[in-house]
Amino acid sequence: MLRDTIIRTARITALVVGAAMVMDYIVNILILDDPAAYSPLATFLIAVVIAAPLAYSLNSQKQGLLQLQADLSRSLEAKQVAIVEAESRRAEAEDALARLRESDRLYRLLADNLTDNVNLWSRSGERLYMSPSIVKLTGFTIGEYMDLPANANVSPEDYQRIVSVVRALVPGGEPGVVEYESATRTARSSGSKAPIDGWRTRTVSCLPPRG
Repeated sequence: MLRDTIIRTARITALVVGAAMVMDYIVNILILDDPAAYSPLATFLIAVVIAAPLAYSLNSQKQGLLQLQADLSRSLEAKQVAIVEAESRRAEAEDALARLRESDRLYRLLADNLTDNVNLWSRSGERLYMSPSIVKLTGFTIGEYMDLPANANVSPEDYQRIVSVVRALVPGGEPGVVEYESATRTARSSGSKAPIDGWRTRTVSCLPPRG
């Protein structure tokens, strides 16, 4: 950049000095016919002293403006690329969210229409979801059954076996199967009794974390 500035300054200075010396010759020799007033050396020195700093200053400012323009163009291009990438990621995220919502909808549609019971638990042992079939199986509403303890209708020994199987599960891995004996009867919310199968087989799996 400095080399280009010096070269341009030298060119402009040469043009200005040449023009000044030509004008000195035309005015003093051709027009005024006064050879004594013609002083090419003095004209050369004066033109160089005036033209060189001025030309260097103008070229430096021009180079600075060109560099600023280049930096601005690169900045705008980078921002444009960032905007395009952000828009692409937003579209991908919206698409993934839409697929996830559709999967959840289909899963709930399937679970809600199964005759077997499907439920979802948190790692802390909290019931997160209970399929509507629990009403026909126990007589409890979903809300009432969600409030029951985790070991409801299961003997302490079988409950510990279930817990051991669940704890051995790996997120996204193979499901586990456990057979346990359920309590033969359980109280309905109305106070009457509802029979429940004596032996039950349950398939349990651990879902991988989302995201």
